[in-house]
Amino acid sequence: MAVLDEIQAVGIPKILVFNKTDQLDLLDQAVLRRSYPEAVFVSAARGEVTELQEAIVNFFERRMETVQVLIDYQHSRSLAEIYEWSRVNKIDYREEGIFLELTSIPSNLKHLRHHLPAAQFEKTDQTLPN
Repeated sequence: MAVLDEIQAVGIPKILVFNKTDQLDLLDQAVLRRSYPEAVFVSAARGEVTELQEAIVNFFERRMETVQVLIDYQHSRSLAEIYEWSRVNKIDYREEGIFLELTSIPSNLKHLRHHLPAAQFEKTDQTLPN
């Protein structure tokens, strides 16, 4: 953690990962697991990377927001930027414009709102119909 202090990253969300756990005896592993219940314990030598992959996905998914966006066809060139800065869950071409459901971290959505002022953003917990 001293390294995080040194690079001024203390306030940044993080995942605590113990690597090469195959090199620890069972008692040391038990002590670490009890001391750090939120940590992910990995041994690539044993093929134990799935838990880490799942932890990383969950880490980001918990921080993401889903929004619905309406873009008129005159601004359809904005789609490339939308795809660059978010995950497009659904897209629906309608008479009044292009409806999209996007998921991304809040800072990326803020970027899109700033760079796409003509688009209408609405936070939602619902999804567009198929």
